[in-house]
Amino acid sequence: VCRYFFKIASENATEDEKQYLWLIRKRIENGNLSELIRERVMRKAQKNGFAEAIRSIYSKLIKCLIDNQPYL
Repeated sequence: VCRYFFKIASENATEDEKQYLWLIRKRIENGNLSELIRERVMRKAQKNGFAEAIRSIYSKLIKCLIDNQPYL
């Protein structure tokens, strides 16, 4: 469903809107933000422990928010 709507959006987007389509495509391919965070926490937790993984991932997320950048 998301891929279908993405196709429609791609065909109808203005030039200004098209600059953000890559981000939407990335979300469709990699899952929503909560899925991405969970996957990264679980992967990092195998090496550094759960608490450290949470701190690390959420520190990066906070930096993205401060810098107004997407968390990819």
